[in-house]
Amino acid sequence: MNDVTRTEQLFEVFATLADSLVAGYDVLDLMQTLVENCHDLLDVDSAGILLLSSENALEVVASTSEANALVEIMQLDANAGPCMECFRTRTVVSLPDIDVGSDRWPDFCNTARAQGILSVYAIPLRLRDATIGTLNLMRNERGELNQHDIRAAQALADVATIGVLQQRTIRDTRPSATNSRPLSPAASSSSKLKVSSPRPHNRRWTTHSNGSASTHEPTRQH
Repeated sequence: MNDVTRTEQLFEVFATLADSLVAGYDVLDLMQTLVENCHDLLDVDSAGILLLSSENALEVVASTSEANALVEIMQLDANAGPCMECFRTRTVVSLPDIDVGSDRWPDFCNTARAQGILSVYAIPLRLRDATIGTLNLMRNERGELNQHDIRAAQALADVATIGVLQQRTIRDTRPSATNSRPLSPAASSSSKLKVSSPRPHNRRWTTHSNGSASTHEPTRQH
């Protein structure tokens, strides 16, 4: 793909996302569209999103591959890894070589390497003081993302953040509206996460007011 074609396609992506925000949208569909566009247009092999639900729990709500989803779930289970670090610090975390992070995040690095993932780039979904998740880009080769892809990914993450926060505002102000469903519990997001592993995103990571964290399975609803 040459630079002109890629730029044109990025314009189309932003136009489509903008139209969605105006016309009404489903947040999970928006997240899946975002990761698919990142996969198609950026120099990455997979993309996924960790999103903070209305229950204050991080969940995998979108992914372009089973390997990506498994690596993100492992981070939730271990409460460690570049994507978790990105969420906690609210800053971009770049890991251009999995082997370099082996001492800091051994479980993550072993799992990622087993899935063929050799570098990771995590971008916070953040607007002012609100951080609601991370956009996680993974590559099957070592090396940093180029600056054009970094800027494009950050812009896409910003659009996604605005979309989620807008939907939450609508939901909170009009709780009875039929077009305002809450952000996933995991049971509803299972139909949206396009990976083949059975319900991999059911693991949640919950933040507490004292800064501690815990992982748990979502409560079954009868």
